Amino acid sequence: MPERTTLPALVTRGVVPLPNNDFRLEVGRPFSVKALDESEANYGKFIVLLIQKNPLIDVPTPEDVEEYGVLARLVMKIKLPNDTYKVKFNVIKRV
Repeated sequence: MPERTTLPALVTRGVVPLPNNDFRLEVGRPFSVKALDESEANYGKFIVLLIQKNPLIDVPTPEDVEEYGVLARLVMKIKLPNDTYKVKFNVIKRV
């Protein structure tokens, strides 16, 4: 039986992260920044990246997000002048 772990999730818009690749993204939505902070503080920088079905929705509900995503590890986080973050993930596997 596979191990089940709860991790913070970050929802991406208009991009698809693929396993075994680095993935760069600009993060600014408050709930996304909160997921990054939670990942760093409590989960060893591990996070689940999920794909938003319609990129035009600003605040997605669970129905607006694809069922599967990827496990990733945050490797870089730089705060930009406009209060967003430039982040880089190492994408590990599909979940």
